[in-house]
Amino acid sequence: MKKVVVTGRVIPERALVQFPTVAFGFETGGGKGQGKVCCQMSLVSCVLEFDSELNNIFVISSIAREVVSGFSNLISFHIAGAYHIALDLIVDLETGQNHPIPTREPVFPSAREDFKFMPIEDHAPVNLDTRHLSNLALKEALSEVSLALQRPHLTQMHCRRAIEALRWHFEDASEQDDKKRESVAWQKLRETLEIERSDIETFREPALHQRHGRATHNTWDERKNALAITFEIVHRFMQHLLK
Repeated sequence: MKKVVVTGRVIPERALVQFPTVAFGFETGGGKGQGKVCCQMSLVSCVLEFDSELNNIFVISSIAREVVSGFSNLISFHIAGAYHIALDLIVDLETGQNHPIPTREPVFPSAREDFKFMPIEDHAPVNLDTRHLSNLALKEALSEVSLALQRPHLTQMHCRRAIEALRWHFEDASEQDDKKRESVAWQKLRETLEIERSDIETFREPALHQRHGRATHNTWDERKNALAITFEIVHRFMQHLLK
């Protein structure tokens, strides 16, 4: 069985959050097991002992973020403030190897050949085009994409909301029939961005469950699929705006 220690910080750190060691069980789409977590001076350490052998650092990282998010939500509730836990390091207790928490999702190099979006290289300057920020639909979509990366257990919901935000850009406000207006907007989005309906519908069911409060477990492959499709759609929309 794999056993790791995950360390991180409560943000904002000036809150100086603390709580004693708490034992818990966990179950996610990537694995399940037992854990212990404590926090002193806003510094968090969490021991995770999995019921199976896991070696993929991205899977372990995704599980750790999902597990720890529950504690950050409890902290936010009890303090009545917007707090979250930023994870920094994973330590394999068997080998002693340190693994920095990945700062990006390794989704895109293995995405489909017809997908053109690729993230910039590490440490490369970010080329921001402010014209993108003048579009309200895109601003909302980018917010949802960011949340999809931050909240692994709700990835599909935020990806679906990102695509739906872009759909509003194609809606005809003069159309009085709500169903027809929405249907035509979806068709315009697919045609304009050259996206198949089947791609958008791939993760619709888990997204609906998550949106309506039903707890779901995501595997790494399910998250990768939703992220790859959504990033590609947003990327094509950004290109469309600049034409």
